[in-house]
Amino acid sequence: MRISHILASGAIFVLPIFAHADSICDGGSLVNVSGRLTTINTSPTRQAGQICITLTGANGKDVFDQCGAILGTVLTSNPATGMNTLSHTAVFSDAQSFTTKNDVAQITGVVAVDAAGVPCAFNVIEKITQISSATGIFKTGAVNITAVGTVSACPTKNLNNFTLSGKACIKTNDD
Repeated sequence: MRISHILASGAIFVLPIFAHADSICDGGSLVNVSGRLTTINTSPTRQAGQICITLTGANGKDVFDQCGAILGTVLTSNPATGMNTLSHTAVFSDAQSFTTKNDVAQITGVVAVDAAGVPCAFNVIEKITQISSATGIFKTGAVNITAVGTVSACPTKNLNNFTLSGKACIKTNDD
């Protein structure tokens, strides 16, 4: 796998930081997002795996807590900067799903190299700012979520792991 493909597959799941998190929620309920995701690289530009997220309301009670399937697609990759643009689709039970667009993943360091000394595992920070389509409790619009983790396309470990944190807006009973 060439370094540009490794850098492209280095992008998995990301979400951004807003100065005012409350401004992301127009006509819905603001929730805290936490969770994790694990994927494998199915090609230089695709990852597939599991996402587990918990959405917690302002009252501290969980309003959503499920694991589902996720598919990530690298849309653009800049090997010189280690920055990638992606989209993700996550599907949960009971017709709950969302698709993101223009997620930005930044490689922040090398974790491992292969036998030839070529970097094959990386630290990555990803930011997702936009849900472009959604069903169930999820709402289209701005989100503020950060994923921090590692991406590996090393011959002995094709596995990517991230933790998720941030804010999102969910539908209310009026939606």
